Amino acid sequence: MVRMGMVDTSRRDEIVELRKAGKTYKEIGLIYGISRERVRQILKGRPSREKPDLDSKILLRPGEVAQLLGLHVNTVRRWSREGILKSYRITPWGDRRFKREDIDRFLEEGGKGVNMAQSEKCYCPICKWQTTFICQDSGCFCSVCGYKEEKLIR
Repeated sequence: MVRMGMVDTSRRDEIVELRKAGKTYKEIGLIYGISRERVRQILKGRPSREKPDLDSKILLRPGEVAQLLGLHVNTVRRWSREGILKSYRITPWGDRRFKREDIDRFLEEGGKGVNMAQSEKCYCPICKWQTTFICQDSGCFCSVCGYKEEKLIR
């Protein structure tokens, strides 16, 4: 029985026993009505691709920080550039990484310099998206393109 790309363990066990008994991939495939390549894949197993546990990671990528903060990844990059979020450049190409403890501190402080409570969905005239505008002391800006606006267009 095949379920969403995974093979029922009892069927896999049967295939393993047949292989131990000296049957070839082709012979096993004929018994189960599958290709010999599929038999090989079942016997080899498939490594699970689980998402990393963000709580245990020390350094986070911009996309992971965006996921934690509920923001667009470009907003995380811009906040890093503007100094709102502290980041570290780790490669000659300038890849950003964020320390988990810095992100936790940012969340505890309630987003120093950013009033997340005043975020609202509005139309951005530059990127043409119905997007989240984040309001700061200096005005509101689009969370996607960074467009600053004193008065929001609803």
